[in-house]
Amino acid sequence: MSSDSTNHEEPYGIFASQEDIQQLLGESTNPEEYDHRMKRFFATYEVLKKQSEKCNQFFSKDALTNLHTRGYWDEVRQDLARSNPVVLIQINFDIDLLRATNNTLLHSSGDELLIDASLLLSSSFRPIDLIARTGGDEFCGLMAIPIKEYRSSYEQYLSELKDSNPDSTPLSIDTFWTQKLSHRIDDTISAINNRPEKLIPFSISYGIAISHPKSSNDPPHDIDSLSNEADKAMYQMKSEHKQNKFS
Repeated sequence: MSSDSTNHEEPYGIFASQEDIQQLLGESTNPEEYDHRMKRFFATYEVLKKQSEKCNQFFSKDALTNLHTRGYWDEVRQDLARSNPVVLIQINFDIDLLRATNNTLLHSSGDELLIDASLLLSSSFRPIDLIARTGGDEFCGLMAIPIKEYRSSYEQYLSELKDSNPDSTPLSIDTFWTQKLSHRIDDTISAINNRPEKLIPFSISYGIAISHPKSSNDPPHDIDSLSNEADKAMYQMKSEHKQNKFS
């Protein structure tokens, strides 16, 4: 083993050196003993590999909601921002009255609302989408939709509208997608609140923003502007919820 090997806290870790491996396997030429040492080595490797995966999952997933954390969100959304040619759709969420719920009821009641939010995001987005808990009561989702798919869904809507109501004015493509996603979210919120065991009403504000890819000479997407637009729409809904509550 090398002279500095005493500084290794885990000499047989996933990134063990060749000298470390040789130390573990030993110098024996006995086939049975060598086979035993090889099995021991790979067993140790698998244990440490699983521990490493658990650590990565711990730091990338929120323990209560099992959604990705803010750190993971920030890293992956930057990668998606460089995707081209796709349309990015970001939806920001903020649970209504979470602090008041924690202050007037048990914190377990607030936890229930957080779990409701995770259920909402898991049900409203596709498995390939990025969803995360980005703050105490804040959640975000990001969809990357190929341009062809984005347009084909809209063209199907136009065809159906022409058949059912040819005199009506069609929605713009972005408005069509915003309404489509809003209906999906609203239906899921209703389903959550209609569960027989549901005691605490679940209310959440959200905002939808859409970014189309720029020309090839520019970065495809301005992810910060997209996030700000989603925040702006979300706070508008939150203001409307407050007005409805006290009106």
